[in-house]
Amino acid sequence: MAHYRKLCCSSILCIRIMNITPYVLFIISPHTFYSLLHPIQEYIEWPLLVRGRKFDIRCFVLLHLDKSKKDSKIKCYFYDEAYVRTSWKKYSLKDISDRECHLTNDAVQQKSKGYGKFEAGNKLTLEQWQETINEDYPGADPSVVLGKIWPEIKRLSALSVSAGLVQMEKTKITKSFELLGYDYMITSDFKPLLIEVNSNPCLEFSCPLLSRLIPELINATFITSVDKLCPPPKEGARTKACDEICKEIEAADNKFEELELLR
Repeated sequence: MAHYRKLCCSSILCIRIMNITPYVLFIISPHTFYSLLHPIQEYIEWPLLVRGRKFDIRCFVLLHLDKSKKDSKIKCYFYDEAYVRTSWKKYSLKDISDRECHLTNDAVQQKSKGYGKFEAGNKLTLEQWQETINEDYPGADPSVVLGKIWPEIKRLSALSVSAGLVQMEKTKITKSFELLGYDYMITSDFKPLLIEVNSNPCLEFSCPLLSRLIPELINATFITSVDKLCPPPKEGARTKACDEICKEIEAADNKFEELELLR
């Protein structure tokens, strides 16, 4: 089966899951215009499951570039917290057209009748996910999430950014940053696979978990990128209100860590 997505439209409705057919072969043919518009991925038929249901992991990567400095290379930061997005239906390959079973994106799940039935907003923290693994897969390493999967996700994220460095650093923009949403799935043998990178990740407060995580993420994004370009006044030149805000920012928990890129 192929996991097919049309690039010329950003809507989640353009994702299709289908068996390899003459139509798919036509799309990927080098002799057709359509081959330029459609990435096609092999469908992960045997993913790791949460209570028998499909899931993926949304992570965040921040890119920052300041060409006004001597070291004008892109820096990459990985946010040290993520969340799991679940489907509400039991996983099955009997009907690959069942989007509520196979697609965990909020745009699909929020419209389903079972949204929020098992988890608030169909979301789990990494710690909650580890708890489900301990119950669903009793023979698995009890620390497999943070001990094995999470480090590999960081490595793959750095590798993906490294692959595009030459092209990205050609930009004529002198100062910029971008927050990216990385989506990973996990195979039945606990191997993370990068599914896609989103240049405009969802930042909605769709559940209590995200109502906490997203504001912290946005704050850390500005601290790591914008605040470096627009530093506050020196301590002696600050007003009382300015000094209070600066101290609040300094005390904030910034979960971004810089990743080493291959150059």
